[in-house]
Amino acid sequence: MFDLVQKTLRAMHGILPHKAFWLLLWPVAMCMSIRQLGRQWPSRKQLIDSPLGSRLADSGSLRLLKMLFGRVRLKLTDLDYLWADRIRTGDYEVSKAMDSPGWDSVRHSANRPVILLTLHFGPDYVLLNWLRSQGIPAAKVGGKGIFERMAYRSRYREIRDRSAALSDVPYFFETGNASAMQDHLEAGRVLLIDMDSGRSRHTVNPSIDGIGLRMSTGPMTLAHITGAILIPCLITAEPYFRFSVHFGEPIEAPDRTDIAAVEDCAQRILSHYLPILADHPEEITFALLRNLTQDHA
Repeated sequence: MFDLVQKTLRAMHGILPHKAFWLLLWPVAMCMSIRQLGRQWPSRKQLIDSPLGSRLADSGSLRLLKMLFGRVRLKLTDLDYLWADRIRTGDYEVSKAMDSPGWDSVRHSANRPVILLTLHFGPDYVLLNWLRSQGIPAAKVGGKGIFERMAYRSRYREIRDRSAALSDVPYFFETGNASAMQDHLEAGRVLLIDMDSGRSRHTVNPSIDGIGLRMSTGPMTLAHITGAILIPCLITAEPYFRFSVHFGEPIEAPDRTDIAAVEDCAQRILSHYLPILADHPEEITFALLRNLTQDHA
């Protein structure tokens, strides 16, 4: 049944104009977004009550319709796995990526490896698909069992990877497989790691204007060992299956024994994240919300 749905949607996508196909699926995505409210994604009230609430209210980002339409856009990106082999086409061109020092470092990772510091936010899996479609040898770190959960998406990824000559580049590394991650980076590649990892034993908690984020220091340590550059990076959903990538400025990895340098690095990373979170609260997940903290000092 699932295979039939995949084939039907791909056939429709090949026949209908791109925007017409997106609009056709919009009512279905609306129903699914409402159904998942409060389970996969925080409700408006939960966001208001979160440490980020005051900044969201000030920005006007908590308007109900704006949040609902944003969730629908985000839900429609779930279909990305159906055309991972087509994401290189103009219909899926990513904006806000090309005029950035961060993007320039990613494109030249063969000269120096890159760790992209992401969050459990927005359509983060699309970022990996898009990077690989551009010929960037990128992989992502995920929890145990991620290979099994993603197995059904592998067919179209393989088509894309063959066309981009990336068949020999791993797609995922399980959390804790540090030696494989190190080998990947030392080969001049790109690694995506979520910073909001509540399970990490080593964390730092930077804050700006009373809003904090519990971050893992593991990516900083890995970058210091391998000589990789750190780049904070988030992706947000746009209408018609388009996306915006927000690259931050490249950051040199601190020595983990230098506490002040680690805290300064974390502060710079957070300064990149906060404006994007405030503009796109509908893309904040429960996993990220649990790691936001309030500084009452």
